[in-house]
Amino acid sequence: MEAILLFLNKYIYNTEILVPMIVAIIGFVGVMFQMNSAKNVSSAGYDLELQNSFVNNSGFSELFLYCWNKYNGKKYKNYQSIRDIDNYETVLYSYFTFFESIYLMNKKAVIKMSLLDDLFGRRFFVVVNCKEVQDLELRVNEKYYNNIFELYKKWKKYRIKKGNKDLTIDIKRNSKNPDYFVELV
Repeated sequence: MEAILLFLNKYIYNTEILVPMIVAIIGFVGVMFQMNSAKNVSSAGYDLELQNSFVNNSGFSELFLYCWNKYNGKKYKNYQSIRDIDNYETVLYSYFTFFESIYLMNKKAVIKMSLLDDLFGRRFFVVVNCKEVQDLELRVNEKYYNNIFELYKKWKKYRIKKGNKDLTIDIKRNSKNPDYFVELV
């Protein structure tokens, strides 16, 4: 503290040094503010692109809508099972590949769990907790979906901590079709 006072006392009356120093500090603060703003704009664009890549995949929409309607005790179209979705195997594989990538981005701190939960929480848990999805894809190929299981555990822990248990551990109680949805463990 004494060093700062000595520095100020020595240079406070020397405007040749003081004015450029103040300008430099203000400039530095301005640059930092601008960098942060640019980062936020870039991040928002990335978030939107990520959301669009998910939404624009019609297979993902079909899969989610099928599972969501089952969760609510309704029929989706005239589908009897997920097998009625065109190329259901490819859709399931692509769906989980998307979320494996999401897990890796989260693990590397590229994308925050709070953003993931806002954008994809319901869509992830409804599909992953669907017993039919588990039986057709996740359990059969369990050794290949380690990242999905890790993401599930991490996301579930996050949601419990935030008090948002919907579609995670409370799924049977929330569902009108309790035998159709089971927690992925």
